[in-house]
Amino acid sequence: MSDVLIDHLFSLLVDSSKPDSWQRILNDQESGKSEEVKWEDGLFSFTLKGLHQMVQTIYDVEFKDFQQRLYAGNLNERLTEVGLSVVVHQSTGKVASNWYQVKTL
Repeated sequence: MSDVLIDHLFSLLVDSSKPDSWQRILNDQESGKSEEVKWEDGLFSFTLKGLHQMVQTIYDVEFKDFQQRLYAGNLNERLTEVGLSVVVHQSTGKVASNWYQVKTL
């Protein structure tokens, strides 16, 4: 069974890899001004908290549930199929506060 939230994240992350789409993505989200989500060195960067803030404007989901659904989903596998990967960009030693980036394989 497909998870609508994970499907939305997949589309968001795929769109973030396309030139000039990052600004539209950030503008489309109320949390686009969040310091937890940004365009950095030509790549979409985020913390899990920032990604949660973006989807929370559409889906009423608590952070803990968001994390569980993210970890249980097949997001990374789906991204790999389209030539993308989410990698740790800046480690803080804690999954929830690490910075991640979407990169091409």
